[in-house]
Amino acid sequence: MIGYGHQAGNLVFGLEGEAAASTTERCAGNVCHGSGRDLYAGGRIGYVVGGNTMLYAKGGYTNARVPLAVGTETLDGFRVGGGVETNVSGRAFVRAEYRYSEYEANAHKHQGTVGVGLRF
Repeated sequence: MIGYGHQAGNLVFGLEGEAAASTTERCAGNVCHGSGRDLYAGGRIGYVVGGNTMLYAKGGYTNARVPLAVGTETLDGFRVGGGVETNVSGRAFVRAEYRYSEYEANAHKHQGTVGVGLRF
């Protein structure tokens, strides 16, 4: 993930992008589906509470390449979510986030993530 944020008082506005890949696959009989590559570009808005913790909401465009038993399919969609981010030092932070992605063909995904990052 890569992003840029700007803080104005307690409000934080930002843009972010992400590329992720997975080899998860589920099969039921002869029908298989899985999770392949996932791209995301969007924005987020946050509010700083307690000095070094931010609560935020996010949203944007997502595109997934989904492996199927008969090939792959590329699906466009949107992602919304929210989370909490806390500074642990001058540049380092930890984050917990929930994401919901909805794609074409009535496909959707719920995700929970936990991460560590550095600001430059």
